[in-house]
Amino acid sequence: MYPVLRLVRIYQAPITGTALVLGGVAGGIYSPTTLTGLFLSGLFLHFFFSASNDIMDVDEDRKRGSLRNHPLAAGEITPRKANTVAFLSLLAAALIFTSLSLYAGTVSAPLVFFLMGVVLLSSYNVVNKMLPGTEFLLMLGFISLSLSGSALGGFPDPLLAVLISLLLGFHLLVLVTVFNGVWEAKDRVEGEKALLSFILGARKRGNRFLSSPLFLIYSLAVQGVLLLLLLLPFTLGDLPYWRGQLALVFLLYLGGMLFAYRVITAPIYDENVIARSGVYYYITIGTALPMLFAAVHPGIMLLALLPFLEVAAAKRLLGVPAMAPTMAVKVKTYTRAAAQGRQAGGRRTGPTGGKDRKAAGNTRSGGEWP
Repeated sequence: MYPVLRLVRIYQAPITGTALVLGGVAGGIYSPTTLTGLFLSGLFLHFFFSASNDIMDVDEDRKRGSLRNHPLAAGEITPRKANTVAFLSLLAAALIFTSLSLYAGTVSAPLVFFLMGVVLLSSYNVVNKMLPGTEFLLMLGFISLSLSGSALGGFPDPLLAVLISLLLGFHLLVLVTVFNGVWEAKDRVEGEKALLSFILGARKRGNRFLSSPLFLIYSLAVQGVLLLLLLLPFTLGDLPYWRGQLALVFLLYLGGMLFAYRVITAPIYDENVIARSGVYYYITIGTALPMLFAAVHPGIMLLALLPFLEVAAAKRLLGVPAMAPTMAVKVKTYTRAAAQGRQAGGRRTGPTGGKDRKAAGNTRSGGEWP
């Protein structure tokens, strides 16, 4: 069972479910049954995208060090079983969402946004190695999924629905372009996909991370937009709130920005620091997002527990906290190999325990579904 759970990356699935739920609440949906259905539809969509990502990248994963531990690349799951899991997951997501649309009596608009999200996110799996800036496909896909939840409620407050969808989209963009961009800048090879961080000049040389002015400006700008989007729903979107709630949301996000700034400006490139900072950022923002609706529907606050459950699931399945599967597997492999090197009297210098570290080859995700 564990290989299947790792294939669908269940420890990250709630982020997709949350996108549909918050979109639904922004659309005036408060029914626990409908919100649960939206969450389950998002979960199954995540299962589909994660499985299809491994299916598309299986040949690359087999060539790339720690990525060989992926269930499909390692032979723990057959291609036929992986395709079956992907198909059944997409079918379940579509059936649940279509049923909700039929029950709500609004079929066309919700399904259009839902299908747009599926197409955009699927396109990422197909073209992520071919074109630069494919991370924006993930952002647009999440925006579409959030709007599909709002459309289910009939868009009673279109401005609030748009603001919440943009907030979720930019949240994902920070994760995949700032944190994952810093992580993968060290492993970029000519001929592979052009990561946005690399295009903006971010590099790793030796044990140092060189953050270019362009990458620093971009990182601060995208986080500034996200901070602004956190506040706009309470003004332009006319969202009810408590002062304490607003202050807590603001403080949580400032903490997230500090974790991001720490990664971007750190003089020494430390894989564990990057992975842990990514986890802390994910927890702080994942906790802040449900708090937006605390005054509207207190039950939504249960979503604030999900980031902690995700980290616990990652520890159970991968052995380390995971902001992204690639980070988790790499840090786990590095730490385990270093410990083995110390036991054997070797130096703690990397996955090979000594001078052969460079020979072990760098690895990169080749387009992980975040």
